[in-house]
Amino acid sequence: MKKLCAICGMRPGTTSDHIPPKGLYTKPYPRNMHTVPACPKCNQGGSLADEIVKIMIGLSTGEARGDQSLVIESMQKTLAANKKLGRKVFQSAQRTFHHFNGPILRPAVVVRFNGKEYREVIIRIVRALYWVERGSALGIAAKVTVDAFEQIEDPGQVALIQTALNSTQPKHLNESTFVYRVVFDDAGNSIWGLMFFGTHLAIASADAPAHSVAGG
Repeated sequence: MKKLCAICGMRPGTTSDHIPPKGLYTKPYPRNMHTVPACPKCNQGGSLADEIVKIMIGLSTGEARGDQSLVIESMQKTLAANKKLGRKVFQSAQRTFHHFNGPILRPAVVVRFNGKEYREVIIRIVRALYWVERGSALGIAAKVTVDAFEQIEDPGQVALIQTALNSTQPKHLNESTFVYRVVFDDAGNSIWGLMFFGTHLAIASADAPAHSVAGG
C-alpha cells in the first residue's frame, strides 16, 4: 500500500520533503536529515516561501551559529539569484542597534517581512510533524495558528504556552539544530514549539483533524 502525503493526507506521497526545509542549512548538511513522504504539490522545496523563511531564520539565528560566515554567504547567493526577493530585503532594511553577545548595543539592520510566507512554512512543518507523532495526517482542513514567540504580547498566554510545552520532552532532529515539543489534549488539539538553531522559537496551535471532530 502506497503511503499518502504526510502534509495533505490525500495524494500519494511519491516524493520526500525535508522537515524543516533543507534550504535553512549550509553545507555540509547534517547527517540523516529528516524527511516525510509528500506529494509533489505539497513538497515545496525551493519555493519562494522557503527562500523567504531561509532569510528570516538566517537573520534571526546567524549570530548564534558556528557557521555564521556560511549562513551569510548562503543568504547572499539566494538574494543574488532571486532578484525580486533581494529588492524586497534591501528596500525594507532599516538601521538600528542590537545587543550582540552582551550588554553593549551595536549597529544592526532590521528587515521586515510579510508574515504570510512564514506562517505557510511553519504550518507545513507542523502538519508534517503531526504525521510523525500520530502516524496519520493532520490534513489541510484542520486550522493551524502560528506566532513567533517573542511577538506574543499577552503574559498569560506566554505562561500557558511555556507550562504546556515544558511538560513534554523535546524531540531533536538534524543533529539537534531543530528541536520541537508538542502537547496534545484529550480532544486531539495540539500546541507546538519549534526551535530553530537554538535561537528562533515559533509557536503553533493546531485543531484536531477534521475527521476526528466529525467522528468524535
